[in-house]
Amino acid sequence: MWVIIFFDLPVDPADNRKIYADFRKFILRKGFQAVQKSVYIRWTDSAAAADFCRHDIEKNCPPCGQLAIFCVTEKNMRATLFFRDGKSENAPEKPEPFFIF
Repeated sequence: MWVIIFFDLPVDPADNRKIYADFRKFILRKGFQAVQKSVYIRWTDSAAAADFCRHDIEKNCPPCGQLAIFCVTEKNMRATLFFRDGKSENAPEKPEPFFIF
């Protein structure tokens, strides 16, 4: 399941810019990757893992601005159309599972 975050956080004055930067660093540490400046995605292996991820973000939600968290199945993500510079792109690939021996 994909977890998608959309956010619009103020960057003025400087203390809001720090809140923005700290939140961005937080979601990057949590394994999200940028799709656009304010849109980040992360693959999780299950609905339970997606819920845990959502609650973690909710606990660390910035005190200002707007934030939306969506959970999307792999099937829905594959049905989504992506374009860059007017050309169609493939949907992001879910990471390959890795084994620990």
